[in-house]
Amino acid sequence: MNKSIFKLAYSPLFWLALILAFSVLTKNGSSDNLKQVIRSDGRGYYAYLPAFFIYDDPSFSKSSEAEKRITGSDDQYYLFKDGKGKIHNKYFPGIAILQAPFFGLGCTVSWLMGREINGYSNLFQFFFLLGSLFYSLLGMYFFQKCLKSLFPEHLKKIPWLIPIFYFATPLWYYCIITPNFTHLYSFFLFGLFTFLLLKIKESSHWQQVLLLGLVTGLITLVRPTNILVIFVIPFILGSPEKLKSVWNEIILNKGFKIACALFAYSSVIIFLLFIWRWQTGEWFVWSYKGEGFNWTQPHFWENLFSFRIGLFVHTPLLLLAVLGSYFLYKKSTFQFVFWWIYFLLNMWVISAWWCWDYESPFGNRPTTEHIFFLVMPLFELFDKNRRWLWGVLLLLSLLGIYRFQQSASGAFTVQRFTAGSYFKSLQFWKSYPVSRFNFTLSPEVFGTKISEDLLLDFQNEKEIRAEEEFPLGSEAKLDLPRSFERYGYRVELDKKISDDFLDGVYLVMDASDENLSHRHYVATALYNDCFEGKKEWKHLVFEGIIHDNLQKFDRVKIYIWNQNHRHLWVKNVKITLCEYLAD
Repeated sequence: MNKSIFKLAYSPLFWLALILAFSVLTKNGSSDNLKQVIRSDGRGYYAYLPAFFIYDDPSFSKSSEAEKRITGSDDQYYLFKDGKGKIHNKYFPGIAILQAPFFGLGCTVSWLMGREINGYSNLFQFFFLLGSLFYSLLGMYFFQKCLKSLFPEHLKKIPWLIPIFYFATPLWYYCIITPNFTHLYSFFLFGLFTFLLLKIKESSHWQQVLLLGLVTGLITLVRPTNILVIFVIPFILGSPEKLKSVWNEIILNKGFKIACALFAYSSVIIFLLFIWRWQTGEWFVWSYKGEGFNWTQPHFWENLFSFRIGLFVHTPLLLLAVLGSYFLYKKSTFQFVFWWIYFLLNMWVISAWWCWDYESPFGNRPTTEHIFFLVMPLFELFDKNRRWLWGVLLLLSLLGIYRFQQSASGAFTVQRFTAGSYFKSLQFWKSYPVSRFNFTLSPEVFGTKISEDLLLDFQNEKEIRAEEEFPLGSEAKLDLPRSFERYGYRVELDKKISDDFLDGVYLVMDASDENLSHRHYVATALYNDCFEGKKEWKHLVFEGIIHDNLQKFDRVKIYIWNQNHRHLWVKNVKITLCEYLAD
């Protein structure tokens, strides 16, 4: 017993887990912060649980009212209206399934304490946070377990490498800052998938094959495109001989084992069909109506190399993995080919989505869970005992920690940069205001542009004095009724400032219905770098999407809001409103 405690105290994974748990609970565990645990996309992933188990409300109206009343949030952008007027949740229910035990704990504890069972109180938020932490730790456990099985020659290195992988990649951020996104759950499921696959590689019992089918189904329900995980199977099995052996054992052995896998997978996917039926009365729903893939025009290179979202720019650790793949080629051409197939296929699908930057708050968000497999060729660099590698890995982990600290302290609103702001943001020896760096662009709205209205074209130079709070803007009516038409806006302007830096001046997009009962309000800081425009004119471009999934808005206002009463000049102001029809 004493030896076990001693070994645990010297385990890097133990301390990493302890730091993760402490960080999650201190970052999100206060009474005020708990109200924001289930937020952004997480609202849609979670909404199935209160809507089904508490309110029995397929329209989500009661659960939405409860969420707004308790948390103060009115951002139910996960709800869509179909052509028949039915409301449905656009997100898949995988996280709701994984969070169901913790939701049950929230209901039970609320009942025992005599509190309202509403699905959104601090108790429910806390148990959601606890569930996220649980799956984060399990993901970490399976990561180490699988790496030790795949690379037994590096058993002593792996416990030290896992903290480096976490700090040098977005894994740390999505476990702590945004535990409501899918990525930590997918990372855990990838680990469980690989663990089961390695068991089957040794001896394929039907129970393991059944569980593998079940886990693959859950991977699909959490993030549908992650079904591409099946393409990593040859790489994990390691050789064509082993792939053929497992194939013969599972597929050709009287069909029983493959029937088990297909039954388990189908039972999970059929659950989705019943969810759709419960919401809309239809057995199949394209829940992302008005959104889709641009298969022939993916933003592939931008996803790999741009300052905005580039994988190799924001996670340079993976450049070492690419280098390691060269040595993997010398060792196993089979694994080399299938690693690259997995990598390139996933990047193509990720890059083809219309919102190709995924509005990522940190790094290249959709690749986060794939780090589980993408780092594996890096181990080939250790075969020659390259001491320099540890130095590089340490520097990359320090860079990751610095980036994490920047995000947590508010140095940038989102980690999407321009070329200029990226290099300036690395100047850690300089101090600067909170939210110095800002990003003003969204991907173009999905679909075919059917109209473009120029709302304002102001070419003259205009001085904005401190007393002018709303110096410039425009307003437009939106057509009603609509089906799946979507609106996007674009604003261009030149700006010059008189102070050392600009803060508290925003470009506002305010869309609403006549009674202001439904509203989409976005205020974007009027800069990419708050110090820009001091000595010369700075050209800025703003692009955004008007999220009107319920087709309620009938007007939009776009204007400059001088909240902090700053002194500046603008010219060449052009505001455009575009309408798109979903393909």
